[in-house]
Amino acid sequence: MNPMRCFIMMLALATALPAMAQEKSKEEEEYQRKLEEWKKQKEQIEKQNQEKLQAMGSQKGAKARFKAGNDYFRQGDYAAAVREFQEALRLDPSYQRAYTNLGLAYKKLGDYQSALANYDKAITLPGGEKEVSLSATSYKVNLYIDIKKYKEALETIEVYLKDDPRSDEMLYLKGKVLKDGIGKVKDAVPVLEAAVAANPSNAKAYLELAGCHNVTGDYGAAIRSGQKGLEVSREGEITAALNFELGDAYRKSGNTSEALRYYEASMTSRRYRDSAEYWVKNLKGR
Repeated sequence: MNPMRCFIMMLALATALPAMAQEKSKEEEEYQRKLEEWKKQKEQIEKQNQEKLQAMGSQKGAKARFKAGNDYFRQGDYAAAVREFQEALRLDPSYQRAYTNLGLAYKKLGDYQSALANYDKAITLPGGEKEVSLSATSYKVNLYIDIKKYKEALETIEVYLKDDPRSDEMLYLKGKVLKDGIGKVKDAVPVLEAAVAANPSNAKAYLELAGCHNVTGDYGAAIRSGQKGLEVSREGEITAALNFELGDAYRKSGNTSEALRYYEASMTSRRYRDSAEYWVKNLKGR
């Protein structure tokens, strides 16, 4: 081989070897980089799966404690119910219904501030269910009614109605507060009419509307409201109350036979029995 040609080939090889080594080094670095990325992704996925498993375990445990709390509540052991609901919330702080039921248990124990605080947590919980928020708001309003804080009850109702102005439950409660709480019977009528317009199956709103008309002397309207309420009522106490209001409306309008019929029908409830028996005896004695 020509010495010059041999020299040139050796020189080219000597020049190529470092470049080849450098290229191999870059490939190894790229491989290591991708390997590290893969390891990190794998660790992240494993961590997420572990967190999901832990969350599922916590939620399962929370549901068990929630059920135990409900059992104690039904048995009348409200202190034990509080402990179980609190444990459910420790395991799952996003358990909206547990806040609501914890509020109910505190109310039974007479701790109204704690009851209201837990209702508020259920109402304002991020991502909470609308149905549960409505229930918690209703419980909050009814607690204010029970302790005769009618201003606070109306404020709570108005806050809810800003987001859902056609909520028949909140309109019913507003009408009830206006009628029974602060004595604004005439103001209650359009509110209750809006409630039954939003939901024609709201028997409680028909009941309050019949009561308003009996107070204002519009007995025909009281009878119409009472009868519509009976058509949709599915609760024994509500049905008895509607019968009693109808008894009052017919008595005041001079229809004794119909008054007797509805008063007698209301006697299925202990709450109305004594009053109904009084009017039945009185009307039959005429």
